[in-house]
Amino acid sequence: MKRLALILAGGGARAAYQAGAIRGLAEIWPHRQSPFRVITGISAGSINASLMAHYNDDFLAGSEKLWALWNTLTIDQVFRTDSYSLLKMGAIVMRDLALGGFLPRPASSHLLDTTPLRGLIERNVDFDRIRALIQKGQLGAFAVTATNYHTGCAVTFFDAEAGVGEWVRNNHLGWRQNLTCDHILASSSIPVFFPSVQIAGGASFGDGTVRLLAPLSPALRMGANSLLAVGVRKPKDPTHLAEQNLRPGRTISFADIAGVLLNAVFLDTLESDMERLQRFNRTLHGMDPSARAALQTNWRIIEAESLQPSRDLGLSAGGMSERYPLVLRHLLRGLGVGRRRGSDVSSYLAFDYHYTGKLLRIGYNDVMDRRDQLRQFLLHHAQV
Repeated sequence: MKRLALILAGGGARAAYQAGAIRGLAEIWPHRQSPFRVITGISAGSINASLMAHYNDDFLAGSEKLWALWNTLTIDQVFRTDSYSLLKMGAIVMRDLALGGFLPRPASSHLLDTTPLRGLIERNVDFDRIRALIQKGQLGAFAVTATNYHTGCAVTFFDAEAGVGEWVRNNHLGWRQNLTCDHILASSSIPVFFPSVQIAGGASFGDGTVRLLAPLSPALRMGANSLLAVGVRKPKDPTHLAEQNLRPGRTISFADIAGVLLNAVFLDTLESDMERLQRFNRTLHGMDPSARAALQTNWRIIEAESLQPSRDLGLSAGGMSERYPLVLRHLLRGLGVGRRRGSDVSSYLAFDYHYTGKLLRIGYNDVMDRRDQLRQFLLHHAQV
């Protein structure tokens, strides 16, 4: 049976790119039922994944709903922007930094209050409906990944048809659960900025990309035999990499360092995992069939396509900090985020339609530029 998986890696507000790409995919797909039997999400990609799982029986309607959400999004729909909330969170952090040695237990672990995001997810995703689609066989599996801050393990929470078992491997666990809004909030909790979420008996969980070094693996463990992964990073041109590293640089700020760290957490793992998969496929292709059979393993060639931005999404966030609430803008300026600096950091928090609308159009156009190739891939690998 064909089991095509949709894998949505995250990156804060950059996940709007995925919504644009999904809208393009829905327009080139000739059927109402989604081509994807397995849907997985990591970080902000889990928000997109949950909504597409909700609409797995009507792919075009789901893509239109997702587009509309990102195309009208405002920052106050994701985190509280009133001066009192922002100053309160900032004061707690400053108090803990200044008096931490005298306090029995510091109270700060995040900078922003994401209570509005819970309401946004609950208004748009019916998790009982997702469960019903799985039970009716219209969706094979839905999963999101979060990081357990107590153990440092990546935990993939999934709901799937019978026969998909839980797994334990290195620092990655797969737990079958009835997924809720809490799982999405945990998976999309940007470290430092967003609060952790208590699930699974009270453990605190945060963004799934922190520890999941192989973002393709959950879909494969749930039986996918072909993959379409949508990232949020423009591939680097290796031919110019050495030249760029030899250029003289300017003075760096906290924002520059934070941008590099966030990019390493959110953007590098999908590219690395796709490279590993391609090397593995080449190895299997080159092996003699009898040698492959002698291995007595379930190794198999996994056909995969990836969608990545044709433009640097971070650069599109330049100047977005000026649209932030005054208090947040003031705090970010202290880190070095300004009109021409810190665009990478800004891009993760720019949950505003002035930015996300640009990303929607980039994602849509990237699919349209490859429409024939992608349509052929979907038709070949999807269960119609």
